[in-house]
Amino acid sequence: MTVVLVGNNRSGRGAAGRLMGRISHALQGAGFSVSRSVLPGAVGGTSPVFIAERFEGARAVVAVGGDGTVNAVAGACILTGTPVYHVPAGNENLFARAFGMTRDPRLLIRALARGAVRSIDTGVCNDRRFLIMMSVGPDAGVIARLHVSRSRPRGHLAYLGPVIREAARPSFPVIDVRVDGEPIVRGRRGWLVVGNMREYACRLDPASRADPFNGVFDVVFMPAGSLLSGLGWAVKMRASRHRRDPRCVSARGRTVTVEADNEFRFQFDGECPGWCASSLRIVLEPGGLPVLLP
Repeated sequence: MTVVLVGNNRSGRGAAGRLMGRISHALQGAGFSVSRSVLPGAVGGTSPVFIAERFEGARAVVAVGGDGTVNAVAGACILTGTPVYHVPAGNENLFARAFGMTRDPRLLIRALARGAVRSIDTGVCNDRRFLIMMSVGPDAGVIARLHVSRSRPRGHLAYLGPVIREAARPSFPVIDVRVDGEPIVRGRRGWLVVGNMREYACRLDPASRADPFNGVFDVVFMPAGSLLSGLGWAVKMRASRHRRDPRCVSARGRTVTVEADNEFRFQFDGECPGWCASSLRIVLEPGGLPVLLP
């Protein structure tokens, strides 16, 4: 039975490329046929239909890289019904963290032998799919600045410059937010997170009630307009106390709309789409992505 390895050589300062060889060797030693593929160009521009041609009939697709690599193959996995497994080789690796996946080839081989698969919900934001979360706010500002400045893999150090520039001019747009048609935010400046999974960078976990199996998003809005107020929310999130603040607005639902008078930055799964928007429509698609569980 064939296992497809899909890697992004930019991930983890080149760790993904090295891991692919190690995992391929281990899989072949366990009796699996291995097909290897490297994502062309930026992961965000990879066509699901293009990749799907390589996934037909495979036992599983093993995404070796960061969360963007998993995002890039998810559409094709949904089209073909092929389960995905994440070997973490990026900066945050939130998808792997959510399911307890590691770099250990033995864990992957046991998962393939066991064959336990469960399908998770995914989100679609203005026709772009996400698996973990999407957000509007300073984190999106950092990701957008990183997208412009990154020229080679540098790990977490790549974020230093974008973080400093974002701190000087933080992104807290004035937005309206509706969840399943009901307004929860009207003309307020702040930080919005729409979570499908609870995991988040630096273990802040703002959407701590998100569950990719329950058919709804966990939507969290934290009003803020300055670097100081944003840092205050980050401290509260780190201690899991942000929801206790009466200013925090939260809701659950399957459809979220975001509107503003001016364009704003947004990000999903730690990737920048490359453009700004003045309106977003975020829709949950239940149980579409099969995941190979460790």
